[in-house]
Amino acid sequence: MLIVLIVLAAWIGLGLWLQRRRPAWRGPWWGISLLALATAAFFWQQLSGVAYTPADGGDLASFLYPIYAFAQRSLHAGHLPLWNPHLYLGAPHVADVQAGWLYPPTLLTLLLTPALTYRHLELLSIAHFFWAGAGMFFLLRSLLTSPDATSEQAPAGLTWWAALAGSLAFMFSDPLLTHFGNYNLLATASWLPWILWAYRAQSTQVDFAPVAATSSRPASRPASRPASRPLLAGLCLGIATLAGHPQTILIIVLALAALTLLEIYFTPSPRRTPALALTGRLLITLALAFLLAAPVLLPAALHTPFTQRADFSYGQASQFSLSPSQWIGLVVPAFFGRGPQLHWGPWDRVEVGYLGILPLVLALLAVLLHPDRRAWRWLALAGVGMALALGFYSLPHGWLTLLPGFAQLRAPARFLLLTDLGLAVLAAYGLHGLLSPWDPPAGQAVARVWRLLKGAAAAVLAIGLPLIYLALLLTQDREQTVFIRVAVAAIGITTLAGLLLATLAIFHARRANWARPATLGALACLLILLDLGSPGATLDSSPKDPTAAYQQPQILAFLRQQPGAWRLDARTDIEQLWQPNTALVAGLDDIWGIVNPLVLADVRATGKASGRPAAPARCTISSVRSL
Repeated sequence: MLIVLIVLAAWIGLGLWLQRRRPAWRGPWWGISLLALATAAFFWQQLSGVAYTPADGGDLASFLYPIYAFAQRSLHAGHLPLWNPHLYLGAPHVADVQAGWLYPPTLLTLLLTPALTYRHLELLSIAHFFWAGAGMFFLLRSLLTSPDATSEQAPAGLTWWAALAGSLAFMFSDPLLTHFGNYNLLATASWLPWILWAYRAQSTQVDFAPVAATSSRPASRPASRPASRPLLAGLCLGIATLAGHPQTILIIVLALAALTLLEIYFTPSPRRTPALALTGRLLITLALAFLLAAPVLLPAALHTPFTQRADFSYGQASQFSLSPSQWIGLVVPAFFGRGPQLHWGPWDRVEVGYLGILPLVLALLAVLLHPDRRAWRWLALAGVGMALALGFYSLPHGWLTLLPGFAQLRAPARFLLLTDLGLAVLAAYGLHGLLSPWDPPAGQAVARVWRLLKGAAAAVLAIGLPLIYLALLLTQDREQTVFIRVAVAAIGITTLAGLLLATLAIFHARRANWARPATLGALACLLILLDLGSPGATLDSSPKDPTAAYQQPQILAFLRQQPGAWRLDARTDIEQLWQPNTALVAGLDDIWGIVNPLVLADVRATGKASGRPAAPARCTISSVRSL
């Protein structure tokens, strides 16, 4: 608590100093402060100790907590955790790209805490939600305040309200919130807006104007930026790589490549010189990132060809695809049950891309306000993410697996990270355009969205709600599982109706000039936070510590008394009592561990005939029988 108070006092002191010495930074200071406050409000249960997330711990408890505990024990003993002698008959820990112990925030946590707990990992995850929002805030401010996006008509204070709204939509969106328990994924993804913020300084700049633009192409120019900016983008990408989630890194690289190609395409002829410059800067960014992450990437590159992941079929690589039936989750995320406890349907439970109703409406408004390349750039990025997230339901994902690295990765639905980032950017531009003074084309665009919004609200109120409540009445005497599913869907559709009405109220207040634009900007941000936080903050939570299963003092005391050299084999259907990686936490030796596709294929194949990996002659599993 003392540390929190010191940090808070220092932050307030910084704000007072900026107020006097750096007035231009007052907006960012307030924006970052509100994002921190929103993060604390969203995760109040975890921060106050009321609940743990995920409820069963997910990868955070079963996989990441043990390997971080092992790394911490090694570091405190004075040596690097290069080799894991405890699991899988011994394994090269440095070659496991998911280990992530070199990632600076993780490394500092391991060095500065006496004993790692699940709360420490939760705090790291929560901090990276804030980090994602802060990066998005800086990205959006740079877009909205660029020379090509300024307007004498637009009040300067509207920029950071629009940036704040887009940041909230992205940082609490489904692709991030679903993976609270995948800390390495979340940490890597949180760097995406920071990387784009640094990288956009390397590209041809034509950004959103706050008022409507004509359909004709505006002139563009190569950006004149310091040569250090490619180094900054590479630095951010390299740090993100150390967090330990290769799939998300490849998604970020794909985003950089896509945005670079779009910049080249939209550059007026002759394109050759700008194309060479943009391509060169992309290569510089990637090269620097590779050099920074080489201690992780090089061992992983040597190790991965000998693992199960190297032999993935396309069927395995396309597991956890986004089914087209799940598109309804963009507006009703709870329709098929949002958490693992209530999920149903013949498809896998994956993120569905929900980032709020108001941001979706604002994204549509942005496209209508700016029917030119400035909107299409981000809309195209969102479309690429959606097409690839469909996995085996669409051709593009199959083509992508022909590129190096992508064939060894599952869960195509994670490409929705790009979709939600693109939509969040558009939402910020849409709010900026809504709150700014309108010229005639802008007024027409707002009127079109207003009519569409009224029609959608009327349809949900007149058709959707009566039908779902009728289904609720007709299924109350059915099997309880069916009734619960209908009830959850009814809650989702009722929530949709309320959010549509709230969005209508904001649009009507702006059209009727009932409130100042800044007030409406604040209300829009509050609505986005309530929309995403009301169901999301309690998603998949439990009052029970997920790492409690590792606390087995009697069993551990018994095992440590066993004489001689031996290894444990705990694969005896006792996962509820004994986590597969408990030996790693306790410092014992096991011949196996949790299922991991990066285990050497020879070790895995050894056990196919007998159903378990063969133990060396010196090993005994007699103690296992006592469990």
